Amino acid sequence: MSNPNKVLGKWLLRDVFEVQEGTVITYEMLEKFGVDSVVFTKNADLDYSIDFAKLGTYEKFYGEED
Repeated sequence: MSNPNKVLGKWLLRDVFEVQEGTVITYEMLEKFGVDSVVFTKNADLDYSIDFAKLGTYEKFYGEED
């Protein structure tokens, strides 16, 4: 994992979801948060946005929905 990913992970887990360090993230926790994935969008050169995707988005993206 690169240093920028560590910073992103820390922001998502500690600041956004307020998960304590050392906590294993489970799908049940993601269900409680109402998300199952994060979407990164390149808006322009050096301009990106991050959005949380609602439950089921991951399965739909990979064609695994029921």
